[in-house]
Amino acid sequence: VEGVAAMYWNFLQENMETDRMFTSYSSLLAQSNIVTPVELRRNMEDNNITSNVSFSLTPVSFARDTTITVTQQEIRQYYEAHKHQYQQIATRDIEYVVFPILPSTDDIALAQANIEKIYDEFVASDNLRQFLARNSDKPLDTYYYKKGELSSVSAALDSFAFSATTRDVLPTYKENDFFRAARIADIKQLPDSVFVHHILLQRSNKEEATKAADSLIAILKSAPGRFDELAVEFSADKNPNTLPGVLGWFDQQAYIPGMESVFEAPLEKVFTIETQYGLHLVKVSERTRLHKKVQLAVLVKEAVAGKETYQIIYSRANNLSTESKNLEEFNRVAIQNNLMIIPAPGITQDAKTVSGYQHMREMIRWAFEAKYGAVSPVISVDNKYFFVAALNGIHEKGIATLQEKQAEIESLLTMEKKMERSYQQIREELASHTSLESWAEATGRTISTQTGLAFGSMQQTDPKFAGAVSAAAEKTMYGPIKGEIGVYVFRVDERLDGAYYTENDALQNAAYFSGVQIQMVPVVLQESAKVEDNRARFF
Repeated sequence: VEGVAAMYWNFLQENMETDRMFTSYSSLLAQSNIVTPVELRRNMEDNNITSNVSFSLTPVSFARDTTITVTQQEIRQYYEAHKHQYQQIATRDIEYVVFPILPSTDDIALAQANIEKIYDEFVASDNLRQFLARNSDKPLDTYYYKKGELSSVSAALDSFAFSATTRDVLPTYKENDFFRAARIADIKQLPDSVFVHHILLQRSNKEEATKAADSLIAILKSAPGRFDELAVEFSADKNPNTLPGVLGWFDQQAYIPGMESVFEAPLEKVFTIETQYGLHLVKVSERTRLHKKVQLAVLVKEAVAGKETYQIIYSRANNLSTESKNLEEFNRVAIQNNLMIIPAPGITQDAKTVSGYQHMREMIRWAFEAKYGAVSPVISVDNKYFFVAALNGIHEKGIATLQEKQAEIESLLTMEKKMERSYQQIREELASHTSLESWAEATGRTISTQTGLAFGSMQQTDPKFAGAVSAAAEKTMYGPIKGEIGVYVFRVDERLDGAYYTENDALQNAAYFSGVQIQMVPVVLQESAKVEDNRARFF
């Protein structure tokens, strides 16, 4: 034990030292990130000086254009000039087929027969808790529901619960793969929440605790206002984060197990409750409005896939896996059997989900261990699904290859050439026009307007357009200007100098970006120190 304690103490010391070092380092960076008066003034100007603009946009898209040719040499040159931008983490591309493990018609009929076999006994039972524990797929729910709360479980249950009496029974009905029958177990008028005070008595035996409780109750009968005072002196609950004797607001989803009776307790009455923590003197000082609440006993039988059904579904998945030796065969066999192939590109090594499916670590580990074109064995997930996957893409950590970025670069260069073509065309058109309106009318283009455009609001519009507008003189036509999404021709109709963006706004903005930078420190340090994160191998 001493050795374990020493190891733990050393661990704490090392952690504390590392934590203090990182805190000091982060503080150093935060304090050195100073906003100068010039930067502050510029930030305010960028957001307070706004322009009302008339403009025409000739959009340019990434769509393929047969009149534009991009050569392999151009793609390679662009890649070599920009490869530093193509750093990537290790990912895998897979495509997969999922086989849901669903009950057959026979399985559903069996579940129905099972619930009908015990329905009469359920109707007659005097001990619903015990009966459901023995016979139902779900035990008795002790929660007291108010009207509407059961709707998320079943609209039929909610409707029955608040229109029936304790003598009524909701006959068996089917919803999804569940067969249910229900009875009202109890009806009460209860609050949603109560404010609870307590004095926790922890003694060597129950007799001593009871004796102490009796003495305190006798004091409180004659002096009820001394509850908090006695809690300070006698309660074993010394939580420094709450007032003496205060447990706070409880509801049915957040309370100390064993204290269920507080929801029915009269206000200000002191009584005892025994829990795993000891004997409590309890008082309820406040409660919310009373509602009719119902405890419902629900007999549930779920239709699940039986052994035969399970084997049939597994056999279909296994056939796909064993008949597919590579990626091409995987696609061929899946199509022949009318199976839907789902693509899942860009899976990271530490991912836990794939296309919304949870608990997919086994398939992700397989993807990172397999070779390109490999087909997985049948992978079972949560006893709900079988998966068979094929690996159709491997992207290693580092700079992406030209082959990986080929299509992206070709699309980008195509857009650049289309942008240049539009730019030159508009430039030639503008040579014979002196106003935005005459050019637009002659070429059939539309003039739009935008008000309140500020340099600091680039996130709301094309940043290149916003930058050009901020530097332009009023009442003068400018263009063509290449933007992010097309070519602009514009005129600043009016420029306004406001004062709504204050120095305090600028300081808050600077503090926000400083916080973002601080959050990036661990990532930058990890990269610079070449730290390898291998947790995905074990989790």
